[in-house]
Amino acid sequence: MKTKLWCMIVVLGAVSAAFSEPVDDRFGFDEPASIEWIMGERIEIDWKQIDDSRCAAGATCVWEGYRIQLVAVGPYPLLDAITERSSCRATSVVSPVTQVEMEHGLDGLNTNPWRLEAFGPIGQQVPALASTEVTMLFDVTNAGLGTVSGSGGCNGFTGAVQVAPIGAIELRDLGFTDMACVGAGLMEQEDRFFTELPNVIGFTMTETSLILPYAGDDTVGTMIFGRVGDTPTAVEAKSWGQVKVGR
Repeated sequence: MKTKLWCMIVVLGAVSAAFSEPVDDRFGFDEPASIEWIMGERIEIDWKQIDDSRCAAGATCVWEGYRIQLVAVGPYPLLDAITERSSCRATSVVSPVTQVEMEHGLDGLNTNPWRLEAFGPIGQQVPALASTEVTMLFDVTNAGLGTVSGSGGCNGFTGAVQVAPIGAIELRDLGFTDMACVGAGLMEQEDRFFTELPNVIGFTMTETSLILPYAGDDTVGTMIFGRVGDTPTAVEAKSWGQVKVGR
């Protein structure tokens, strides 16, 4: 767990805003401390609780944590209308910070292409069609800027990407090819995948998986990818078209 030293104090005396540096600010925890400032003001500090969770000397400690991303707050305010507090709802995505992310940083995104295994609303993800290859390939610098490309199973896509080490990610300027392919459910799956790509807000990465949460207008979901060893086939630049709203 990430460690902190929590100190709860009670200030028993008032202090003027015009005080100078303290005469002595070192004191123990077993009894109230009295500090007198050069200007004559005096305060007393009583330590009520000490909770020390720092990593002990000689121990090996792993710092772990979670990301909390606010994705929606509702309802939207209306002019000349009061929003009742009880009706307010906030939607957040909580994801762990993994050991792989701490050790490899953004380089972990670039090592291999990623193949889609499942995606959909949280708790309702469905496996990707076994007959398709839905892929993503990142090329991101340590500064968090780069490109993303891949295949939706039929058409290719490319775009710009901006990534933060805390796990936030933005895919923008996305372009897609526009071919029709034959296969049961193929185009429907691709349409859903391409629709949610611009809504991706973050990532969680392990040795074998990449999870991309997304937040659309009326749904919050995840895309779950596994690593693959082969680079996706490139698509000629002349066939790109800019993403359209409502695709």
